[in-house]
Amino acid sequence: MIQKYCFLLAGVLLLLLSSVAVQAQWVAQITNTTQNLRSLELLSATDGWATGAGSTLLRTTDAGKTWGSEVTGHPGNYNAIAFGDFAGVNGWIVGDMPFVLTTDNNGITWSTVASSTTSTLNSIQFLSTGNLGWAVGNTGTIIGTTDAGATWNKEVSGVSTNLYAVVFVGTELTSVGWAVGDNGTILVTTDNGGSWVPKVIPYQNNLYAMDMVDPNNGWIVGDQIILHTIDGGVTWLKQDFVNPTVLRSIAILDTATAYAAGIGGRMLKTTDGKTWVDQSTGTANAIYALQFQISPTIGWAAGDNGMIITFGGSSAVAGKPSQPMTSNLMQNFPNPFNPSTTISYYLTEPSHVSLKIYDQLGRLVSQLLECEESAGEHAVVWRSQSSTGDELLSGVYTCRLEAGAHSFTRKMVLSK
Repeated sequence: MIQKYCFLLAGVLLLLLSSVAVQAQWVAQITNTTQNLRSLELLSATDGWATGAGSTLLRTTDAGKTWGSEVTGHPGNYNAIAFGDFAGVNGWIVGDMPFVLTTDNNGITWSTVASSTTSTLNSIQFLSTGNLGWAVGNTGTIIGTTDAGATWNKEVSGVSTNLYAVVFVGTELTSVGWAVGDNGTILVTTDNGGSWVPKVIPYQNNLYAMDMVDPNNGWIVGDQIILHTIDGGVTWLKQDFVNPTVLRSIAILDTATAYAAGIGGRMLKTTDGKTWVDQSTGTANAIYALQFQISPTIGWAAGDNGMIITFGGSSAVAGKPSQPMTSNLMQNFPNPFNPSTTISYYLTEPSHVSLKIYDQLGRLVSQLLECEESAGEHAVVWRSQSSTGDELLSGVYTCRLEAGAHSFTRKMVLSK
């Protein structure tokens, strides 16, 4: 049933707080777990996932203010999670299990596929198309997929050291990938994992995390070390910081701005690409995951003892909602829902918008919008009725947004 038709909503949007009137700071969030967290995946300014030990899988749909536990039904320590795109439909989890966990319905259910290895996997990444993906782990293990995670094949790394991070930039035709690990190990591939070539550096520090802002600029952090490249990894220069400690995570905002974090809640920031300054986090827990990838004003960090802290938004007064960097369809809230839910989306430019709801058999049950929309944030409240006014049964429904040349889908659960 169409509740609102084709105009910019001013007060119906899910409230996303921003640091307009109060200086932003890191604020602890309630996760209701004491398990050590190892990975974060932000899909939008409101929607995100976290994974950790003891089969821990957490999800937020309100910008990290609350985290609910999700159940996959498959035991293991979950070291990393990745989704193929910001729509958040297809996702994968790796850890110390002899399989890869996968979902094709926005995390509602999870199944397993063979991983081709018994080694613990520590990191996973997919290119934006969602077809090509890689995971790396202990004893030099690298596995890759070319069919969106349906099958995984072991690749030849040429090393036996533990690998902790994998990063790819570019497209399927022009991608460059790196894997980093113990004893200064840096591997590079320019043929989508067909071959991995070691990069020799004059440091033997264990390397734990890596991020690239573009094909040329990036950082690697590890055991008392920060390395920086501006030439696509041809050279890696060591950058000094006060009281060197073990750094386990890195997040880059642009070529000059980045955050690094690690043991003891230590966090550093650079705004000139070379000078690192300590930041206050309010925690002594080790930080293993750090992301600022949706908005430069909103950051999330996760680590030991179920710790999740957020930067911006949660600790501030109500103001202008933070905006995602790209057009996007947010996860509906609440979800599951009964009888109504709010569907929010963001447009970077004026677009022709089509918003439709489909049932599990792919049948169109409700057309919410078909019109021109302005750039900015929009929301529609949908009650669980078809376009003809019939009440819908409990089940999984798909929301599809088409905006100009872009399309997005989200799974929604109606529970009566």
